[in-house]
Amino acid sequence: MWRDIFLVAVVTCLNSILSAKLPLLHGKSQPALLSMLFDKHLWTKTEEWSLESVGPECTLGLCLLFKVVMTTLALSLPTPTGVVAPSMIMGGLLAHCMASVVPRDYWDMFLTMDDGPVTDQVYSAFLARSAIVGACAFSVGVCRTFAMAITVFELLAIPDSVVSLSCACLVSIGVANRVALPFFDRNLVSKGITGVPALTSTDHSLTAVATLMHRIDLEKDCLQVHATYEQVTTIVESTHGEIDIPIIQNLPGSIDAILVGSITRTKLQKIMDDGWENEDEPIDLFELPDPTQASLVNRTPLAVPPDTTMREVYIMLRVTGGIFRRQMRTFVTQHSRLVGSVDFQHLLILKHD
Repeated sequence: MWRDIFLVAVVTCLNSILSAKLPLLHGKSQPALLSMLFDKHLWTKTEEWSLESVGPECTLGLCLLFKVVMTTLALSLPTPTGVVAPSMIMGGLLAHCMASVVPRDYWDMFLTMDDGPVTDQVYSAFLARSAIVGACAFSVGVCRTFAMAITVFELLAIPDSVVSLSCACLVSIGVANRVALPFFDRNLVSKGITGVPALTSTDHSLTAVATLMHRIDLEKDCLQVHATYEQVTTIVESTHGEIDIPIIQNLPGSIDAILVGSITRTKLQKIMDDGWENEDEPIDLFELPDPTQASLVNRTPLAVPPDTTMREVYIMLRVTGGIFRRQMRTFVTQHSRLVGSVDFQHLLILKHD
């Protein structure tokens, strides 16, 4: 605990001391700094924020270097921190830096006006729009979500900006996909939960569930509709947690079985604890003696065909609440015949290529 407090204190002091040396950053919150970077008059009042010793271009470069270092340190701390606003600030600073190092004559040619030469106000407004595009593209590349561009476009409502914003963000996503995983997926990988990035950010998501499912032994891993006390005891002792146990019905003259329901280990244990009238006689799990036990059996277990993609299975589990039950199981059936299963925990630890 004291180590964490010490690290936070060091980074906080370092941020305060260094930002005080940069007028552009000193005393400004992140929203205020973003507003300043997006201000079309920023370059007409450089004397207010630039360092006289290095000039406005180098001042922006120093601010960018400072934000990159401090954001990296802040995101490494054992405290909750945001990444969207810092990434937008870094993108805006980067856009200003890149645009400002291009010779002014080039921009004058690019921004040719019919009613006269390009003024400082027009040049400053152009750099502000470049900062907006840069902020969107950089944050989209970091988080890998296009919602950033949509939000900025809707809030600022800048005419004729949708094409430039969209193109920049799409290029950013394409480049970022070749460099690293999205920021939040990278966190999951560092914690050993590699399945979600593999299911959302790579071609692994299109893999058919049949290639990764667990084969189910119809005799050892399943319960018959008419289950004996010995079968139930064996299943309870061989399983752990809240895993769903399939209930099957054998097909006449076949080794296959149809999936007709499921029940969790805890609920199965409850049936045993409530009393078994005759341990030598099988019990019908769909016609339990106690009417209050009827809801213990799930008559509509989640099942998918073998050609379902892993991404579709992940989405199904999210929609049905499987993400809150780490041991929830999706069954794989072919023409209602049970062939295998995929556990949500298995999805989380899939190897990321």
